[in-house]
Amino acid sequence: MQEQLQERLPVLDAEAEALRARHQQARARSEWFGPGRRRLPGPLGAAPHLLGRVAGDAGFDPLALGADPAVFARNYEAELVHMRWAMMAAVGCLVPEVLSLRGTDLGEPVWWKVGRRNAISVEIASLNRRCSGGGCKAERRHHPQLGRHSGGAHDSFSFMKGCSRSKK
Repeated sequence: MQEQLQERLPVLDAEAEALRARHQQARARSEWFGPGRRRLPGPLGAAPHLLGRVAGDAGFDPLALGADPAVFARNYEAELVHMRWAMMAAVGCLVPEVLSLRGTDLGEPVWWKVGRRNAISVEIASLNRRCSGGGCKAERRHHPQLGRHSGGAHDSFSFMKGCSRSKK
């Protein structure tokens, strides 16, 4: 299997390079990328370090959080991860309500009423907070370029103890 992949590697590299070139050409033709992109009016869209290389760049960065390219790249990737989690949360809120409208008995389909009706204890809420970090850890395990949590308060189940990458 490894040998077959090694044989196909030049073809795959050429396809990837061709795709990158097509993306670059599309960005050059687009009104949403580059120096001619739409910006926020006045000083709100005047951040000189934002060059229109990513979608949604309207020049707004009053705190210069994107001035360092390495920090900008890390924050951009983290924003994509957070966006994916937010989309899953939206589906998790809407699906029970839609199912209840179609006649499925779920008890309490409205997500924000469930805690009030069931009087969730502090221990269960704490366990939920601790378990919710597991998805982020799995996402970072599959995408190591995103970095990792520093441990400590972010390491709910002490997964980083004894890990060669953990901070001392």
